[in-house]
Amino acid sequence: MSGNASTPAPVAIIGMACMYPQAPNLQAFWRNIIGGVDAISEPVDSWDAQRYLDTGRIKTPYGGYLRDLYRFDPREFGIMPSSLDGGEPDQFLALKVAAEALKDAGYLDPSYDHRDTGIVLGHSTYLHRGQGTLIQNHIVVDQTLEILQATCPHLGPEQLESVRALLAKKLPAATPDIAPGLVPNVMTGRIANRLNLKGPNYLVDAACSSSLLAVNAAMDELRLGRSKLMIAGGVNASLPAEVAVIFTQLGALSGRGKVRPFEKGSDGTLLGEGLGIVVLKLLDEALADGDRIYAVLRGVGQSSDGRGTGLLAPSMEGESLAVQRAYAESRVDPSTVGLVEAHGTGIPLGDKTEIASLKSVFGTRTAAQGSIALGSVKSMISHTIPAAGMAGLIKASLALHHKVLPPMLCGEVNPELGIDDTTLYVNNETRPWITPQGAPRRAGVNSFGFGGINTHAVLEEAPVAAAKPARCLPWPSELCVLAAESTEALVERIAQVQAWLTARTDLSMGDIAASLAGQVGEGACRLAIVASDAAGLNKQLQQALKKLGSGGATSWATRGGMFYSAQPLEGKLAFIFPGEGSQYSAMLSDMAQCFDDVRDWLDFWCGLYPDVPGERRTDIAFPPPTGLSEERRAELERRMHDMDVGSEAVFVGAQALNALLGTMGVQPDVMLGHSSGESSALAASGAIPAASSQELAEFIRELNRVYREELANGSIPTGALLAVGAMDRPSLDQHLAESGPGVVVAMDNCANQVILYGAVDVMATLQQRLTQAGAICMPLPFDRGYHTPAFDTVTKAFLKYYKAIKLGSPRVPLYSCATTGLFPDGATAIRQTAASQWSTTVRFRETIQKMHDDGVRWFIEVGPSANLTAFVNDILAGRDYVAVATNQRKRPGVDQFLMVLGQLWVNRKPVALGKLFEQRALTQVSLGDLSVPKAKGILLDNTMPQMHLTEAERAQLGTLAAPGVVQAVATPVQAVAVEAAVPPAPAAPAVSAPAPAVAEATEDAELVLRQQVMGEYFDMMRGFLAQQQSVMDRFQPEAFDGAGTQDQDPVAAATGFLDEILEQDAERLVARSTLNLAKDNFLRDHVLSGRVDPQDAVLGLSCVPMMVSLEIMAQACAALAGNVNVTVVEHVRAFDWIALDAGEVALTVEARLVDAAQQRYAAVLSGPSGKLVSGEFLFQPVWQLPGLASLGEWRSSLWNDEELYTCGMFHGPVFQSITHIDGWDDAGIDCQLSPVSLNDFFVPGQPTKLVLNPVLLDAMGQLAAYWIAQFAGTDFNCFPSTIDRIELYSPCPADLPQLRLQARQHSLDPSSNEVSAPRAWQFECLDAQGQPLVRVRNLVNVFFPVPNRFYQVRRDPLQGWLGQAMAAGAERGTLVWAIEHLPEDFCSQSANIFLRILAHIYLSAEERADWAALSGNARHKRQWLLGRACIKEAVRYWVLQQTGEWLYSSEIEVRHDALGAPWVDGWWRDQLIAAPEISLTHNDWGSVVAVNPPQVPVGVDAEQWGRIRSPELFAASLSAQERSALGAIPAGQQSEHLLALWCAKEAAAKCLGTGLQGQPEKFEVRFLDASGRSAQVVHDDMQMEVSLYRDAQSVIALAVEQGDAEVS
Repeated sequence: MSGNASTPAPVAIIGMACMYPQAPNLQAFWRNIIGGVDAISEPVDSWDAQRYLDTGRIKTPYGGYLRDLYRFDPREFGIMPSSLDGGEPDQFLALKVAAEALKDAGYLDPSYDHRDTGIVLGHSTYLHRGQGTLIQNHIVVDQTLEILQATCPHLGPEQLESVRALLAKKLPAATPDIAPGLVPNVMTGRIANRLNLKGPNYLVDAACSSSLLAVNAAMDELRLGRSKLMIAGGVNASLPAEVAVIFTQLGALSGRGKVRPFEKGSDGTLLGEGLGIVVLKLLDEALADGDRIYAVLRGVGQSSDGRGTGLLAPSMEGESLAVQRAYAESRVDPSTVGLVEAHGTGIPLGDKTEIASLKSVFGTRTAAQGSIALGSVKSMISHTIPAAGMAGLIKASLALHHKVLPPMLCGEVNPELGIDDTTLYVNNETRPWITPQGAPRRAGVNSFGFGGINTHAVLEEAPVAAAKPARCLPWPSELCVLAAESTEALVERIAQVQAWLTARTDLSMGDIAASLAGQVGEGACRLAIVASDAAGLNKQLQQALKKLGSGGATSWATRGGMFYSAQPLEGKLAFIFPGEGSQYSAMLSDMAQCFDDVRDWLDFWCGLYPDVPGERRTDIAFPPPTGLSEERRAELERRMHDMDVGSEAVFVGAQALNALLGTMGVQPDVMLGHSSGESSALAASGAIPAASSQELAEFIRELNRVYREELANGSIPTGALLAVGAMDRPSLDQHLAESGPGVVVAMDNCANQVILYGAVDVMATLQQRLTQAGAICMPLPFDRGYHTPAFDTVTKAFLKYYKAIKLGSPRVPLYSCATTGLFPDGATAIRQTAASQWSTTVRFRETIQKMHDDGVRWFIEVGPSANLTAFVNDILAGRDYVAVATNQRKRPGVDQFLMVLGQLWVNRKPVALGKLFEQRALTQVSLGDLSVPKAKGILLDNTMPQMHLTEAERAQLGTLAAPGVVQAVATPVQAVAVEAAVPPAPAAPAVSAPAPAVAEATEDAELVLRQQVMGEYFDMMRGFLAQQQSVMDRFQPEAFDGAGTQDQDPVAAATGFLDEILEQDAERLVARSTLNLAKDNFLRDHVLSGRVDPQDAVLGLSCVPMMVSLEIMAQACAALAGNVNVTVVEHVRAFDWIALDAGEVALTVEARLVDAAQQRYAAVLSGPSGKLVSGEFLFQPVWQLPGLASLGEWRSSLWNDEELYTCGMFHGPVFQSITHIDGWDDAGIDCQLSPVSLNDFFVPGQPTKLVLNPVLLDAMGQLAAYWIAQFAGTDFNCFPSTIDRIELYSPCPADLPQLRLQARQHSLDPSSNEVSAPRAWQFECLDAQGQPLVRVRNLVNVFFPVPNRFYQVRRDPLQGWLGQAMAAGAERGTLVWAIEHLPEDFCSQSANIFLRILAHIYLSAEERADWAALSGNARHKRQWLLGRACIKEAVRYWVLQQTGEWLYSSEIEVRHDALGAPWVDGWWRDQLIAAPEISLTHNDWGSVVAVNPPQVPVGVDAEQWGRIRSPELFAASLSAQERSALGAIPAGQQSEHLLALWCAKEAAAKCLGTGLQGQPEKFEVRFLDASGRSAQVVHDDMQMEVSLYRDAQSVIALAVEQGDAEVS
């Protein structure tokens, strides 16, 4: 045993594998956790949930189920397939996952000697499929037969055995093959056998604590030296409904259908399936053997509750004892733990008890915020009982390995739990795990079992020296690169990549990026794209093809992250470092999760001072997501801008990004620091002689100490700083000269921003004069003269310090903003230059110009935000250069950094692309490999075996149960027919006789009756066969043209909709029919709108015509009947739309025999939403409908001939079958038809055989719509909903000339003759000779009136508008666009179909997915969609006005920055015109969007009068000055004044890009005129001009930015 007498030996986790809901492997499990995936779902159909719900035995079927992940390949392990079904299926998954874990550890090689390898698994022997198989076969079947024999004593042994055989066929076979699978401990025995393990193997059952107790037992084996390698885990891969019944009885399950531990309103847990297994080895031995190590186990504590509070109730004392023992025995201080993975079931009592027990160990909160992250993976996968502890252990191990704090799903934290009184906080966001350098990250894992058994594991991150497994953290985006020697070759490469992406849907975005980088080559034409998913990449590739196809520019870039260059920009590359003021909360958070360089620097900052957890510098910059009061949030924001924290944040951020650039092979030719950013430049350039991180930490601490001393001495005079913009430099210099020597320039940032400093009174006078002269002025909230002679004492103090630390020559040439040139040679001159910048003007504008003159063309801003990049763009406008920031406040950090790398790479600057993919678990795949690996193994059934009978089998058993029937269940029909052919005997006369004689007479009578019935039945069958022959003679199917087709089965030829027959017997058929917009031509001709995108492949919302639904059902009935000649369709009813929102829909059609004599079949078409359409189909010519009367008068149609399909009809060529309307009157309408050909139905140009001809039938609904349009115009939609009867007098009439269609109608409501009233339609289709082909009785349409603007947009998405431009803003060049919301009842009717039509018109596929995923009511979905529509229409209109070019809404991409503010992108940006600035607001009335030219920020807010009913409640939203002004306004006018104030604040906050941040009082509104139409809003160092527009209903506020400032 390693270790010493007082400290147990640490144990390394060297391999892991798992399978949990929606996670087939370890990588997917971690991706789901990081992505916050809620894997809760309904069970598989064979779980038979409805049976338990109907009887009240369970309240919810929801849980965490493995579903189609439950696969096992018996060949891989040499197991006979016959032994798979019938035993416990968990045993096979346990074997599979154990092998995967051993493989992950590197010890699956058969040559490895596993003499000292053992396995211990936690597993509870709940009811499972194997036990069910045994009980069903040997108890239930016997009992069923016993009951059957008792109720049907006439059954003999033969009949009973036939019933037994029938029932046995419904069950897995109970053979000797399954016997091992019925013995619980064979689970580990089988693993030991198949993997050749010769150490111990056994199970541990301690309910929810099983996993961790198995781990503890395995650790003991290792520490005692009995084993060298141990496998441990937990298995609970089967969750039959009966287990849910038990937990329902205990009241433990959530009625909400979700698990939300620690959340307000949480009402219980849910159960789940899963298993996880780890491979363990003593740490010392793992390090010596070079094993990869995920994490280190320090110890596991365990306890029991004793008497506790009840057998199944949690005990705070028992849980605390286990946690205490874990830390005591492992000699670990609980205060060093940064993550606790809680038991966290979501059961209120359990959660409350657990928090109390954790508080007893980790203590009461003393800092201002929590410091230990609290999580529960059950919130995502549910409670997997004996596998739950392993899920938590694996999650914690991966968190330590990736140095990331993973999220849990939790909304509002339940305040009653008292978490804010503990050192814990609920972590519901993915965050970097930051700790002081040298201090190992540690985690605790709880697992408490019912029955009073408790465990807690203590984990620690792997030693620095250990080999590490590859990381599987999903990145938020990836850099994808392509290169070729010519534009043409690049276009071909893009096409190849698009085909590869379409085929390889199995690849992650990381796999895609790594594969592309590994095959990129060194071509001259380079394309780089930053994308977050394959769909986004494909879309950007399509945009690239457009831009490349347009020719022209040799280099271009898009805001969305796409870069191209065929002619790189040559020149030197500079790193420029920003100063204080660029820092912000949570900066670089996502980058720290992906890049070690960034996280290492944050660890460095975390340990800079000996503060306690919760009070460290990084606790200020990266506060927890929960448990913070508003006062604490405000304090943290203030601290981020204090000089000490702010300067350190900027310095650390800059060093982190500089180190990362270095790792990526990006090296600067020169450097420059702006203001306090010069310290960053000195460190990055090597001028600061810090040989270690400790020396650098001392430099930072001492620099802050020097400044604080000068500040405390009072040697720094005070004054005022003023930012000035929008004034040319000569004019500004003139004003400065007139102000005297007391005003100096502190910073000359660019032409549009200069910072001035002087005495308070002098600056106030100067501000007034400058404002009058047209400048934009903003006083800054600082009173020290940074970079002016007033800071001279600081310069002297820093010079002294620079001498003390021996500041030396930079290794990289370094420019100074104090001199505009390079630092001089010589230590003394270098130190003087560095110190002088503190009291010298920051001449940034001149320095950048000088650097450009010296040949610098690339300016990379290295630090948080992007302030300097904006200055450079202003300074070098019109010259050749590239300025790009490595970080932007409003863009995800990884995205922005990858964009920098992409832009450098396409310009052939050195970039080590391979570094992006090192140590990541990625798969590189050749672009030529288009095959998706198939799922391995057999899909096992892990539900309880049940005996379900078909309708035919039910009928057979019913017949058998009738007294006197003697045939066995399996008797062939032919045998019965022979018996029934015997002539029936005459009935005996009734006589008085003893009881036995009566019984005999009764039996004889029953026998005679049975013989009569059977004889009549076979007479009827013979008659039916004869009748069927006559029908077949009447309906001779036409032969297909073409060689070899004459022998084709006519049923097979006409049932092309049936993709797969799932079930079939003599009386029932179930088939699958998958409809695909890209594959099925008829769907492309039934799109409910006009063209929505310039690409032909992108279509609007397609809807399956009702008559196609009939065709699918008819084909199912035809396949069951073996006959394609449907003669009658009856009782048709549509229940829901069949719309292809995602471009494809999978349908199930069921046909069943209703009446064999009539040859009547019933069919139901179902889809994801349930039952869709139903109807009945006859194959006998039972015709009864009369012909239709002629029209009484003949009126001309408003539209005719070529106009017919241009007036609102959405039908494409396949369905354009009405060629001319002959006339109409009040009773109906007549028309002429095309030949209604089916040649283009599925594939253009290919002939098609169908059963009914839905093209002909669809014309009937169209003709009814044309009649309605004569009265109502085009502002309506109507669709068939029910049909009483259709009679077909010719099989599938098609390709016939001179067809005529007649329609007659009557209102179903005699009291209403409104055109919108429900109407019943009768139709008749006649051939050229006037013979009927089809007649229809009572087709009822559903009528939908639609607003005209909806009709216009649906008809022509390119030139139709839902909204319109407003007068507001026109005088200032701002476009204000408004869309009044469509009526809520219109939007919500018929499954939101009209909103779905608009979604396909306005939204991209990605946006539609976001919209579809929205929770809430139709009103919320309407507001979201119409808000997007308003943005897109406004931008389309603005682009049209500016360029004359029409854009489709789908060509405008609406994105959001980190604060949720919208911005727009698309191929047209920069290629057609630069993207405008936009702002969106919406209320109950509608949506309003403001559009400004590029680089002119705008904010808009619109409110309706009457919103503020209680003005006193808004007092907290006002500044002191605003409250004072409000008091002077009459009470009756205060609501209106307040609403205008609020509008102005909202607009200004949007313009600024920050939002109100919960502090509206910080945005102070000053009205500039008595009418309240003009105002100024001041916020910190910014001011905005706001115009207000009022009408009778609302007020609209428009804000534009007046100025900002950059300070050190």
